[in-house]
This record gives sequence, C-alpha cells and structure tokens, in this order.
Amino acid sequence: LLDSSGVRSNLFAEVNPNPTQDNVMRARSVFRSGGHDSIIAIGGGSGMDAGKAVALTAGSDLDLWAYDYDKNPPEMSPGAYFPSLLCVPTTSGTGAETDSTAMITYTNRAMKFCVWHPLLKPRLALLDPELTLGLPRNLTAWTGIDSLVHALESYFVPRTHPMCDGIALQALKIIRTWLPRVVIEPYNLEARGAMQIGSCTVSYTHLRAH
Repeated sequence: LLDSSGVRSNLFAEVNPNPTQDNVMRARSVFRSGGHDSIIAIGGGSGMDAGKAVALTAGSDLDLWAYDYDKNPPEMSPGAYFPSLLCVPTTSGTGAETDSTAMITYTNRAMKFCVWHPLLKPRLALLDPELTLGLPRNLTAWTGIDSLVHALESYFVPRTHPMCDGIALQALKIIRTWLPRVVIEPYNLEARGAMQIGSCTVSYTHLRAH
C-alpha cells in the first residue's frame, strides 16, 4: 500500500517475543541507513515495544538505557528528535498502542527494563479488528486475560483516582462481556472490535498503575 502510494518504506521483523536491546539497535541501524522519518509499529506488545524503543533512540546518540523509566528523563541535545510513531496492534492485550513506555530485555543482565521519555507519544493508534482475526484461540484468550489483569491491577492500586477507577471498571465490563464470545467465535468481527476497544481503554489506566 505504501509502495503504491509512492511512499518509500522498509520492513524490520527481527524482533524477539521479548524484544532485546540488540533487536532495537539493529532496527535503529535500518531506520538510519534508510533515511526514514517515521516508524509504524505493528504487532502485539513485543512488536510495538520494539518500535517505541527504536523511536526513542533513532534521532539521538543516547544509549537506550539512558531512557530507563526509573531514572530522570535524559535531556535531548540540539538537533535530537523523536520520529513520528504510529502503533497498530494485532492483538487485544497490553494496550501498548497508546503508551509511551516499552519493555526491553537487557540480555547482559538477563532482566527486562522499562524505557520511555515523556516527549515520545504515538501520533496515531490504529485499531483494526480485521488484523486480529487470524489470532489463534489460545493467544486470543491469553492476550485478553492480560488486558483483564491490567485493568484489575489499575483498579486495586491503593491510591484514589476516580477517573482511572472509572476507566478500569469500563474496561473490565467490556472484556468480561466480549472475551468469552471472541474465544468461542474467533471470526466474530464485532467481538474482535470490542476487545480492541477494551484493550485500548485499559491503556489509559496506566496513568495510575505506573
């Protein structure tokens, strides 16, 4: 579709199920050598997290771990930038399409760390239920339960936040209604769409969970 519209693009698909810093650095190299200006992160949480981590590092020479969530955000040098980021989920689980954080495996330490910068935000989250129609039943169930647990986690955080509580309860209502249906009827487009909405809704509760 991009080619037919005259938009030059490249594909990087070498992403582990739990993306590593090596995945991110190789993808950054492809981005830079191709002279690209945007990143479309397509997939489940792993694919989108890898794309977000590439967006963090593509426009500067800072090390990936300078963006560690537990540290103060690094100052961007003159000329540094974040490329436009578009997220397209192919599962209904983490809600990673609206969040600026990414979980990346630091292989040297055999640990996963959260990276982010407050100025990096997806410019577009595209929810297309047709992209989830081929997801196997077991992965449909597992990612749906992941979304459910995220909503529960947010609701039970011991701090009062009426907006997040309301969003979490709405997400739980959607997921409770549609997750059993979509597992039983995996080609039910209405159920697939509802689960994408439920998953995306959960992402807005991360404000309080984090």
